[in-house]
Amino acid sequence: MPQSAFDSRRLSIFRAVAEAGSISAGARRVFLSQPATSAQIQQLEQKVGRALFERSARGVRLTAAGAELLDYARRVEALLQEAAAAVMPEKAPVGPLILAASTTIATYIMPQLIADFLKSVGHFSVRLKVGNSTQVIEWVEQGTVPLGLVEGPSDQGRSRLEPYLDDEIVAVVAARPQKFCLPKNAAALDETPIIWRESSSGTRKVVERALRENTGRRPAPLDLEFGSTGAIKEAVLLGLGVGFLPRRAIQAELAERQIVALEIDGLCFQRNYSWVIPGRDLSGLAQRFHRFAMRGRV
Repeated sequence: MPQSAFDSRRLSIFRAVAEAGSISAGARRVFLSQPATSAQIQQLEQKVGRALFERSARGVRLTAAGAELLDYARRVEALLQEAAAAVMPEKAPVGPLILAASTTIATYIMPQLIADFLKSVGHFSVRLKVGNSTQVIEWVEQGTVPLGLVEGPSDQGRSRLEPYLDDEIVAVVAARPQKFCLPKNAAALDETPIIWRESSSGTRKVVERALRENTGRRPAPLDLEFGSTGAIKEAVLLGLGVGFLPRRAIQAELAERQIVALEIDGLCFQRNYSWVIPGRDLSGLAQRFHRFAMRGRV
């Protein structure tokens, strides 16, 4: 098979179409016309002698051969970035650096970490996908993101979790008087409205497990559920219930005495933030970012 079948530009076009799910969307990603992109894919399929996509009115879907080639295409791109960094260390790396993080981490950890990294190696494009812990793990395992950072315990599949930072989840209420009795111990939470994150949130999994082990307390009809840390903070400030929030996310509100932390006997919520690393080793910019973060963790 001629080596020209796998020139880097053609592999980039193939990857764009595979990840976008259609010829037209892939063409926009690589700044080509749809006919030119379609021609490149056809030429690649002719060279390898196998169909790489199943085509339909809804778009394209990878065949088994296409899925295998996509994995190699991603690795080739990462290795090219790594090679450039090795032989041209004086030049800033070429992005994009693609990362994923769960909501709390994306808000309170990643911006500073990314800023420090760019200051160290030079400025380039960074894309940060935000979701809950389950979504981040899925993105890494699907290969759409090379590196993720999540909180809480997770039942990961093909990926592995590597501990990064420790954090504490704090039970908090608004500083002003409440319409409900403040819980003094874990058992009293049965009579207290709790403001939860969504069920797939890493923060919620930590809290639910601790409450289940200590009191058997589970979500109740009068509890509330919000999809972000920021929304829970606002609900707490409005006096809607007790929220369980990462200490890193509420430092300003605690310092300004807008909210107060509760000492609840028998409950302690410790957890760590963990890197989600694919089954294969990291390479390219993702590897450099991970090494940088691990050296400078606080």
